[in-house]
Amino acid sequence: MQMTEPTELLIVEGRSAEQALKSVVARRFQSVLAMQGKVPNAERVTADRLTNNPACQRLFEHLGCGTGVHCHPDDLRFDRLILVSDGDIDGLHAQALLLSVFWHYLTPLVASGRVMTVTCPMYAIRTPPTEDNTGATDGNAGVDDAWVTRYAWSEHEQRRHLASMADPANARISYIKGIASLPPDECHTLLVNPATRLTRPLTLTAVSD
Repeated sequence: MQMTEPTELLIVEGRSAEQALKSVVARRFQSVLAMQGKVPNAERVTADRLTNNPACQRLFEHLGCGTGVHCHPDDLRFDRLILVSDGDIDGLHAQALLLSVFWHYLTPLVASGRVMTVTCPMYAIRTPPTEDNTGATDGNAGVDDAWVTRYAWSEHEQRRHLASMADPANARISYIKGIASLPPDECHTLLVNPATRLTRPLTLTAVSD
């Protein structure tokens, strides 16, 4: 009997990121939703203002499971939700606002383990193949034109990668502007493919910290 993949809704902020993901998703089990701008801060706005926000309305409609006390995970139209964001401060802020919506209005989805995050790395560090780095990987590493590629999600992680290299002077460091700037193969590997992306499941404790 053929096994089917769990269905996923990948949620991103804007049209450019939406198009980048749509070009590489497996349409048989993955869909993409663009939020079209930052949602209101659920910590500060009234329920009426948030539920009347067009982006939030579109989100709730896609999920199909209700909100607040009427949120029922069994009615969710997808097996899991993947919140995909840029790695810069704007992307992380947009993700934090969206997480606040889930925390206040879709709490049962988080409690059931159906919500996860994936963040686009900030830096790609490419080095020529040598005896000490050929085949070595850290996180989602890959090879581009025989150069070993490592990814960093922060400046601290970038410095750690460089410090671990025998000859960091040979490294080529590229700043990744965001999801839309990734080549399709990297976008698929880093953000879309369940087997290779770095997915972080959300818990009520993690969201409330």
